[in-house]
Amino acid sequence: MRARTVQRQDAGERAAREQFGSARHARTGPSDHAAMLMSLQRSHGNRFVQRMLEARMVKSECGCGGACAICAAKQPELDLRTEFSDLNERSVDAPAPASRVLAETNVVDPLLSPPAIREAILPDDDCKNKHEGEDGGAVGATPAQAPPPAPLPPPAPVAPAAPPAITWGAASYSSDNGNGASTTVEQAFTPSYTATQDAAAGVWRMGLTSITGGATITVHTGGSRDPTTSPPTTEAEAQQAVTVMKGYYARGSRGAWHTEGASKTHEEHHYREWKCSAEHYWAIAGPAITALTTPVAGAANAAAAVAAMKPSADSTIASFKTAARNYWFTLADNASSRPYAAGQAVLNGAVTNVQALAATKSWTVEAGTTATSGTEPPCYQAFAAYTP
Repeated sequence: MRARTVQRQDAGERAAREQFGSARHARTGPSDHAAMLMSLQRSHGNRFVQRMLEARMVKSECGCGGACAICAAKQPELDLRTEFSDLNERSVDAPAPASRVLAETNVVDPLLSPPAIREAILPDDDCKNKHEGEDGGAVGATPAQAPPPAPLPPPAPVAPAAPPAITWGAASYSSDNGNGASTTVEQAFTPSYTATQDAAAGVWRMGLTSITGGATITVHTGGSRDPTTSPPTTEAEAQQAVTVMKGYYARGSRGAWHTEGASKTHEEHHYREWKCSAEHYWAIAGPAITALTTPVAGAANAAAAVAAMKPSADSTIASFKTAARNYWFTLADNASSRPYAAGQAVLNGAVTNVQALAATKSWTVEAGTTATSGTEPPCYQAFAAYTP
């Protein structure tokens, strides 16, 4: 039922528009058009007339001021709207006729009050205003648009990262009563690799989060008596103990009287030598590793990039270790050398203890301790050239 009602109403509105269109094309005068509009208002209501007039509103797009042929042809329709507006204004003080009361609401439609008609039908006062916007710009002109956003800057290149310093752990230490020479053996370096993408260069860059090093110290005490744990019991033993321990630095070997502490300090000096040797060459090898790259196209992620560059990095680690070890072995480890000076400093304390013991026993022993040339710096030879 609702659909059929709408269809009948739409048919009526179309007939009314056709009637109005035929009358307009018949070149009737403005008063005839006004009568026609009033008739349509009574038969179809205010809103219908309002919609019809809005649909037929003339939009002038030229700047002739109404003088051209096209604007002149449209002028009768503008005169018609003006007359219709005047009729409503003249009737504004008169009682509203029943035909102007909307049937569905019984309220006078405010849309057809004179100000509303002027606003909806002829919102502008003259032809000039129809050709210009409120700010004087031409109607239909493209409004000023904000400039497009600036393009994103290209990715900044990634500089090779500075390699980390070597982290040194405490030496792995052990001792036994064997007769062999005490030793210090370097441990393998353990690097931790990473990779950073350099989008600007289209490569992955090798990086290092850490590298650790260390040494293993083994002290043998066989064949020597430690006066700290087993002090002399006679004057002869005291005299021998003082003489043997005082001669360690010049002799370049441990004797019948010796301490584990002196041998450990001797070997710890070797560890210091190893550290300064490795750190010198690492300052060259580290940057060579972080300068390694691999194309982004050949590695889907950082792990793949590390795998691609790791063989070269490991090769540099190996060559660096070899260079450091070769230098390490140029440092003396014989009589009157710095490792023995380090051990002698410990033995001098043991000598002093035996001398004190002899004094309590009224024994006669050699006085004084052994002076050395010192232990610093641990690395004193010229470094050989090295290219990773």
